[in-house]
Amino acid sequence: MHILTGILIVFLLAGHFIMVFFGISIPGIRCSRGMIIGFLGFRMLFPARSHYARGKQRHFRRAASQFSPLAMPSLAGPGAIATVITYHHLLMGGHGYDKVFAFTGVIIAILITAIISCWFFAALV
Repeated sequence: MHILTGILIVFLLAGHFIMVFFGISIPGIRCSRGMIIGFLGFRMLFPARSHYARGKQRHFRRAASQFSPLAMPSLAGPGAIATVITYHHLLMGGHGYDKVFAFTGVIIAILITAIISCWFFAALV
């Protein structure tokens, strides 16, 4: 949970500087985010055949216990980072307290998502 929260908050606050450093535009981020989410979706629809070959319960039990630690990096993966950087760009239009409240709201949303994900993964094990 700490890794997920830390990565997303760092990219929320410093994402603009990273984009400027590498010369990436917001339309480029949006396009790459869509391609990443589409790729992950197709990979979920058509999993590898080796998963079907293991039909025994003990293999499923072991895979379920390994799902939780392996899923945390994908929660703060390229799609989530691109979304947070896009939110940073959208929130920069505010002034003064509006900007502070908007960034605080996104950080609270990241924390709530991390807590719910942590509870969900703890329930799987």
